[in-house]
Amino acid sequence: MNNPLLDKLAPIVEPLAPGLWPLAYGWWLLIMVSVAVIGYAILSWRKHRQKWQLKRQALLVLAQTRYTSEVNALLKRVAMHYIDKPSIGSMQGAVWSDFLATIIVEKRDTLNAIIDNLYREDTDQDLTEFKAVAHIWISALSKKSIKEMTNA
Repeated sequence: MNNPLLDKLAPIVEPLAPGLWPLAYGWWLLIMVSVAVIGYAILSWRKHRQKWQLKRQALLVLAQTRYTSEVNALLKRVAMHYIDKPSIGSMQGAVWSDFLATIIVEKRDTLNAIIDNLYREDTDQDLTEFKAVAHIWISALSKKSIKEMTNA
């Protein structure tokens, strides 16, 4: 079974196994889209953290306040930061409590009572109640609530 013509042939060269590189155009496109999506997600997350940083800091400062006037000033600073209304700084009394109550409607009566007593001598009960309401108000801040207060 020895064929002399077969002996003259060169041995069969097996092709190399397909490698990873160079990648096809579709893979390059997928890599670029993936990097863009991941980059956008990271930037969005950082922007979100920066936007709500004052809210986190305000909650820390709120725990250290000792007077109702400090709590009220803190609420005004937070409101002026997040809501683009020039009239917030000059709000007082019922207008201010109604503005705060746009987020926490169930605490409207408590807010009215505390804000009416704001310029009287502080009591521990007023301070505790106002801190609790302020904590609820600051915690409830969101894009939706800010939009509602801006339109109110």
